[in-house]
Formats: sequence, C-alpha cells, structure tokens
Amino acid sequence: MIDLNKTWIIVKPEIIKLIKSYHLLILLGAGIIIVTQFYGWDKESLTIFNIPLEGYHGSRETVYKNLLHEWFSWAWIYITFYVLLRLLLPLGDSFSVSQLLWLRLTPCSPWEIAAARAIWVIAYGVWLGFLGLIWVLVTSLYHHIYPANVLLDVLGLVSYIIFVGGMIAVLDFDPECDYFSKRVIVFFALFLPSLLDLLKIGIGGLFHSQYIRFFPYTHPFAMLTSENLYHFGVAGILGLFFLSFHILSKLKYSSVEISELLPNESTRS
Repeated sequence: MIDLNKTWIIVKPEIIKLIKSYHLLILLGAGIIIVTQFYGWDKESLTIFNIPLEGYHGSRETVYKNLLHEWFSWAWIYITFYVLLRLLLPLGDSFSVSQLLWLRLTPCSPWEIAAARAIWVIAYGVWLGFLGLIWVLVTSLYHHIYPANVLLDVLGLVSYIIFVGGMIAVLDFDPECDYFSKRVIVFFALFLPSLLDLLKIGIGGLFHSQYIRFFPYTHPFAMLTSENLYHFGVAGILGLFFLSFHILSKLKYSSVEISELLPNESTRS
C-alpha cells in the first residue's frame, strides 16, 4: 500500500510554497480591484473611469460576461507561465537521476513518488481554481450578473493544469533523457491543449457534432459557450487518467533500484 506519510513528506514543501505564493494573491487582489472599481455601466455602454468604451456591444449582462472572460483569460496566460516555472519544469526534472537518488533516501517506493507527483499537480489545479472561483464570484456579484459561462473558464484553467501536468507525468521520462529533450517536451505539453482546439477545427467536419463536442481542449480566450463544459471536462478527466496511469504503472516496482538509474556505472562495477 501507498504510505501517505511518505508521500506527504515529498509533496508538502511544494504545496506550502504554492499556498504562500504572494504572486497569486497579488493577481487575485489586483484583478478584483480593476474589474470592480475601474469599470462601470452608463445605462447604454461599458465605461472605464466613466469614459465610454467601444467594442463592447449587447445587453449589460452580456457585456460584463465578455469583460470578465477577457480579464480571466489574460490572468490565465500569466498563470500559464507561473505554472511552467513552478510546476511543469520541476515536474519534468523530478525524473532526473539526481532527483530520484535523493527521493530514494526518504525512502519511498516508486508508486509513492508517483502519487506525490499526482498530488502536486492536482493541488496546483485545485488551488488556482479556488482563487479563480473567488475572483469570478466577487466580480460577478458586484456587477449583478449570472456567472455560469464565466465559471466554465475556471473549469478550463483547472483542466488545463491537470491535463498538462498529467501529460508530463505519463511520459515518465527515462533517466537517460537529456535536459534539452525534457525542456522541449514540457514546452510542447504546455501548448498542446491549444493545439488540440486547432485540430478539432480541422477534423470537425469528419464527425457528427454530437461527438466532436467531447473533443478535449482547453485554453484562454475560448469562445463563451456552454459546450466548453464538455471540452474542458473531458480534458480534465484525461489529465486525471494520465496521473492515475502514472501511479498504476509503478505498482510493479517495490523500490527505486539505483542500478536501474545508473546502468553504465553498474556495468563498470
């Protein structure tokens, strides 16, 4: 069985750093202030500092939904690079020989290490989704709009993090995979959810719309539509599947074998 105490020892420092990150709290506070204090409605159009804005047309509720969607999407782009530096690159590095040898000192079984990776990824998704939920609820309540479609953006962000993190985990880099190769794969995984949307557009005519709506993708500035529930939801489920597969694939190992990590050294000895 997985010893959750050992797993928690590995992942605890990363989760503490995530929760204490002042970058995210500043982003949340600034986002709330900007959308609630800078923007208004003059009964005909959206205003910023009481100056009417062009380009935002429709009913008051539609205009505010588009505004919140746009601001959330810009925040999502910032969060993407934050997640790249704080989660995805370190996650890829966790498969390196030096990291695995250090983890062997805990001592943890390979599946406990894999479980720690999965918890690490999910923690990022849940925490950032929680902060996004606070932002959407506060701003939508302030402007008195129904936030259903904007809440799908929060689901999209959570799904994005879990999908990309799960993709990196399921690749299970071989210890011999060099530094540059890992970086290339991590950056490819970073943009994969957006590329899948382009792929969906390309193959959309080959499938019935009833099935193509389950095609997984998730990215900022996606069209505000209720069908995102399926696209984002399936992407998140796939990410969870990747993380689960990563854990289950380690069940056949009882410990980290140093001879497997350093085959050349064992051959010499």
